[in-house]
Amino acid sequence: MSNESKENSLISKSEEQEKVIVINNNENNNNSKNSNSSKKSVLKKTIYVDTPLRIFVIAGFIVIFAFLSLIFLKKGLETKTYSSIYYIERSNLDYRVYLKENPYFTEPYLEKGRQYIASLIDYIDVDFNYDFNASDFMNLQYRYLIKADVTVYEKGDTSKILYKTSDTLVPEKSLQYTGANVYTIRENLKVNYAKYNDIVSSFKKDYSLALESQLKVTLYVFMNGQYDDIKQPISSSQTLALSIPLTEQTINIGVNLKDLNEASVVEEFSNVETINIVFFVLFGISLVLALVATVKLVRFLNKIKTKGTEYDRILATILKDYEGIVARVKKVPDFNGRTVIELESFDEILDISEKLDKPILFIEMHKHQKSWFLVVNHNEIYKYALKLVDVDKASNEKK
Repeated sequence: MSNESKENSLISKSEEQEKVIVINNNENNNNSKNSNSSKKSVLKKTIYVDTPLRIFVIAGFIVIFAFLSLIFLKKGLETKTYSSIYYIERSNLDYRVYLKENPYFTEPYLEKGRQYIASLIDYIDVDFNYDFNASDFMNLQYRYLIKADVTVYEKGDTSKILYKTSDTLVPEKSLQYTGANVYTIRENLKVNYAKYNDIVSSFKKDYSLALESQLKVTLYVFMNGQYDDIKQPISSSQTLALSIPLTEQTINIGVNLKDLNEASVVEEFSNVETINIVFFVLFGISLVLALVATVKLVRFLNKIKTKGTEYDRILATILKDYEGIVARVKKVPDFNGRTVIELESFDEILDISEKLDKPILFIEMHKHQKSWFLVVNHNEIYKYALKLVDVDKASNEKK
């Protein structure tokens, strides 16, 4: 451990273990000359910060408050607001395949998801279900229709379409709602499978082609909405489709609910004319604190770079005028088992030194902030502490 570290350790230990007796001039005048009036007291703990660290701390506060003031200024001048609304579209497509009378199946229909014999199909009963649900109320307009599309293409290549025809099963319907966030579509229809199968069978027979075909029954949904907090219109278009192979001996019906059962978000940043008062107040507070810290730092630097602080001046005067009496020491005397008598001025410890014919020991506990002047007499230690905080306080009181 270095000599400086040992010294600091002894200083801390001495400050914690000392028994303190404070001598006051007024009390000395009222008591006997043969005895010193004393009182035990608990000293307030003062934290002393070295000069470089003090400069660093103050500069740190300046940077922090300046940075906060810039952030608050930016927020205060920010004239954009954020608005959003989300909506969910859910769908379901259910069907039953009704059969012609036959000696093999006793039930009138077969449930969804099975393999079906095409020649036994009478019609397909289809239920289209669509639900729209938004997070807030808005003006809604939606329209929908259901179409049946027959497509014939070369076998193995759906891109080479040979024949196509469409049929509107449910004509377009349009509805409007003001201040709504929910709407539903429920449509039931019976698809005449035999009708569309016969169309393709005739086409295939007439041209004797190797081809494939399908019937696609589709619900088309178009939505337009207007939300008060968002200028741009909200729009959506979705489809629910049933795909049914044609001119096959057995078929498997496919259901396509692509792009549905998902949540969508519409958001917008918009300009506003008003400024944010709260952030402007915070900006002002941060700016004032930054300026206060800057003034303190400038004043402190000015003191230590020119003539020094009042504390430094007083200390230099004492060391110069009483250099024959004051002795510098590197280590603090051992305070264990000794009574420490606190004195309130240098004149008092000078008197004690002369009466006891003892030198005054000097050690600067914290550079530019705190010094001890000690007179050691057997089991007693007389101590006067010169402190920057006390000097500044006295200077301020004089002003």
